[in-house]
Amino acid sequence: DFWDNLEKETDWVRQEMNKDLEEVKQKVQPYLDEFQKKWKEDVELYRQKVAPLGAELQESARQKLQELQGRLSPVAEEF
Repeated sequence: DFWDNLEKETDWVRQEMNKDLEEVKQKVQPYLDEFQKKWKEDVELYRQKVAPLGAELQESARQKLQELQGRLSPVAEEF
C-alpha cells in the first residue's frame, strides 16, 4: 500500500521530469545534428585522402607479387 501511494503521489514529479527531459532533448538536438554533419564531412575528407594511398598500396603489392612469381617460376621448374 505504501508503494502504491508513493507512486501516485510522485506521479506529477515523473511527468514534470519527462516534460523537462523532452525540452532538453529538443534543445540539444541541433548540436547533435551539427556534430553528426561535421563528423560525416570529416570522415569523407579522410576517405578521400586515404583512397589514393590504398590504391597505391594495392598496385605496389600486385607488382611485388608478379615480381616474386617471376623469380619463383624458374625455381619451380627445376623441381
